Amino acid sequence: MKSLFKSLLGVLFLTLTIVSCSDGTDLNESAESVDRTAIFDLVGTEEQRVATAEELSKIPINIEKANCTLSGDEGCSDNASSEFERYVRECTTYTRNWPPSNVVNTYFRSMVYYVDGDSDINLDHYQDDLQAQVSQIVGSGGAAFVDADIIYFECNDRQNNSCVIQYSVYR
Repeated sequence: MKSLFKSLLGVLFLTLTIVSCSDGTDLNESAESVDRTAIFDLVGTEEQRVATAEELSKIPINIEKANCTLSGDEGCSDNASSEFERYVRECTTYTRNWPPSNVVNTYFRSMVYYVDGDSDINLDHYQDDLQAQVSQIVGSGGAAFVDADIIYFECNDRQNNSCVIQYSVYR
């Protein structure tokens, strides 16, 4: 009986030790939040650089305006962020200057979107937001091409989420 009691106490002690040591925090969480903070610190900043000849050669002369609508629900995933990026590259409108110079302006902007209960984003709700951001960064001077790369993208159900978009504006 005494050994059974000691065994139960040992199991209980071990269980309590394990539970108390795993308080639900992830060791990578602090590094992740630092990265998130560093990324969000970029929002609103602008950089200018010189484009390489290779970059300039990849800018399309004509941009086909096909499927230029964000429609339907898309699961909160790389597909949704890729669809936002595609829409900026292929569908936003601005005064197009050709040929491109070697100047590239990089802008970092954030966008808030809602992920519903079944992990979908209603993409069509954000078409005007993307166009407004492109219009604001390109301005009245126009651009040869605008590219977008989403460098941070959240997917939390039933709440507003944020992404950070890096726009490269080739002048």
